[in-house]
Amino acid sequence: PHAEDRGDEVDGAEDGADDAALAAHQRCAADGGCGRLMHADPRYGAEVLRRFRELPGAGDVTGNEGVIRARADAADDGARVVLSLSTERDVVVEARFRAYVCPYFIAAASWLTERLRGASRHEVAEWDWREAAEALEIPPSRFGRLITLQDASRAAAAAWPGATATAV
Repeated sequence: PHAEDRGDEVDGAEDGADDAALAAHQRCAADGGCGRLMHADPRYGAEVLRRFRELPGAGDVTGNEGVIRARADAADDGARVVLSLSTERDVVVEARFRAYVCPYFIAAASWLTERLRGASRHEVAEWDWREAAEALEIPPSRFGRLITLQDASRAAAAAWPGATATAV
């Protein structure tokens, strides 16, 4: 069965194989063929389901100038995320993600890309995982994974063009 049918993973975190996995998930979701169990799974709220199906913000920011890429991993449960942020005039103008683990984590990464648009370096550095947990009604058993998103956000702030290690 598809990973989406099990509701436990969508891989899109790195390399060409992950590009193919992301594209397959998007095609499958577009024609209603995958994630059939996810469409009616009572464990997930409507917004988590929508984000898991549609994957808004998934992928990479193209180009190199003003683009920040930051990765965070959680070895204990396999959660990983790569954030791609495009900056202009000291704010995020575009944000994209690639994530691997569960629907809650993927939905939170999607939510984060929308939250970071228009954010300053300071706001990226100070973003707290609890915002996504509250907005998406994520259960406490999944909170640990969201810290991985916070780690990626802070890594992005540290990699900001012109940033110094002591400024974050």
